[in-house]
Amino acid sequence: MTEPTAWTVRLREGVRYSDGRPVTVEDVEALGWGVGNRAV
Repeated sequence: MTEPTAWTVRLREGVRYSDGRPVTVEDVEALGWGVGNRAV
């Protein structure tokens, strides 16, 4: 945890979906880890 109300998520370089597309920051944000999400 970065702060009591913030998390730091680091993506490994080269991570891809099974169809070959790279996993992006936007993908992680869409999963609910984005700024302003209070559901943990």
